[in-house]
Amino acid sequence: MKQKPPELSKQTILYELVNYSSEKTPLKSTLHFYPKYKNGNETEHNFQRRLALHTRELQDEEFAKSLEGRNFYFVCTCSEGFYIATSKRGMIKGIRFYRAKGGKYKFLSSMIHAYKVKVQEMLNSKIIEEKTPYDDNNQYELKLVV
Repeated sequence: MKQKPPELSKQTILYELVNYSSEKTPLKSTLHFYPKYKNGNETEHNFQRRLALHTRELQDEEFAKSLEGRNFYFVCTCSEGFYIATSKRGMIKGIRFYRAKGGKYKFLSSMIHAYKVKVQEMLNSKIIEEKTPYDDNNQYELKLVV
């Protein structure tokens, strides 16, 4: 009996992005998502449309969280694929890509607001050196305190 592939949903996309993507290595729809989540004989083109729709809904939800003051992921799309931005450079790359594609102003403004929130979070974060030995050579570990 052939096993049914896992369901492609916003939650599975977010899981994949959090665990497997980075700004340097975005997840490509055809190489990462399509083999895992295609439905039967679904064409690559139809799958990409479905993936893009779910990703856009995910972005809407995450950026809305920034407007509400809740924790959120900065989900980005670029020509190389999908990723979660964790730096100013990665967020700017996502904003520029969306702007270059002629994105809607309302979504772009919420994306820029989310960018400002994340940058402020980064500015409020501090790196603290803890005086706990990391190994036998008495080297110390730097920990990010958020």
